[in-house]
Amino acid sequence: MGDAPPVAFYLQHLEHPGNVGRHWVTQTVAHLQSAGFPVELTKVFPKSGIVCALHDDLRAPLARFRSNAFVICLDVDRAGLYGPNRWAPFHVVHNPVDPQLKKGNAHYIPPWTHEGMIPRDPGRGDRFKTIAFVGTQGGNLVGDLRRPEWDSWCRGNGVEWHMGSSLCWEDYSWIDCIVAVRHWGVRPYYHKPVLKLINAWTAGIPAILGAETAYQFYRRGPLDYIEAKSLEEVKCALLRLQRCPSLRAEMIANGRERAKDFTPEVNVQRWISFFEQVAYHRFAEYKPRRLLVRRASRQPSRQLLRARPAPRNGGVAKQAVPIDGLAKENPS
Repeated sequence: MGDAPPVAFYLQHLEHPGNVGRHWVTQTVAHLQSAGFPVELTKVFPKSGIVCALHDDLRAPLARFRSNAFVICLDVDRAGLYGPNRWAPFHVVHNPVDPQLKKGNAHYIPPWTHEGMIPRDPGRGDRFKTIAFVGTQGGNLVGDLRRPEWDSWCRGNGVEWHMGSSLCWEDYSWIDCIVAVRHWGVRPYYHKPVLKLINAWTAGIPAILGAETAYQFYRRGPLDYIEAKSLEEVKCALLRLQRCPSLRAEMIANGRERAKDFTPEVNVQRWISFFEQVAYHRFAEYKPRRLLVRRASRQPSRQLLRARPAPRNGGVAKQAVPIDGLAKENPS
């Protein structure tokens, strides 16, 4: 296409990035800028161009932003909690089999690995002592792996179990194996990314993971990770890894090769290709919807005009004028 539209990433609370999603946005902008791609990070919602924003920052109607921009919702994993955003015309998702991809209004891009990651210390050699879950436990770690009985089983079998949000998510230097299972059995978790597997590959650590679609999509063979659908399968996998250093070495070597597809250099090219081959064209085809808004009344001008029956006393209904560029509001 001709002149490319401006691209901006919007953060409602720019000064305090806070959660993982906001940190992921700042990572994306930093990598794109380092690659020479024209993009800005802003806390003021742009009036035009392409605007990428987190699901959390778009939960209010887009009408309040008074913008003609083509809005791309960065779902991260929030769509699983709140459902797909109803106001954004396009989405970037973290799961390669997210159902939104079939609708033609979404594009898949893998997540970034943890910034500043410290891989497993090579000096640990064949040691297999420290087992850990790295991440937020709530809803992300099955209850059996949070109970004292699990910790006792680990200690009884010569390994130490560590978990908790207090762990440094970037430091894998002291870890010998990752265990991350959200639910026993098979659950698709279409909104969850492949991040824990990518981090394990990058950090040089074997992983025992649940039966989730994002992991299964990238699984090419048994060396990628060990899948566990029950507590007994987790125990068997740990004992197998403990007793077989050669298997651990093979999994680490395999992961090192797989991680090459998820380096920042590769991922930033995915983002650039997305903008140049998808987003720019969607922007050119996009036609902002028209929305009726009150011209003057006791209500604030931003309030949406709702259809009302004609006055029974023969009076004249209040006038309303169309304002271009406001996305139609749907009830949440």
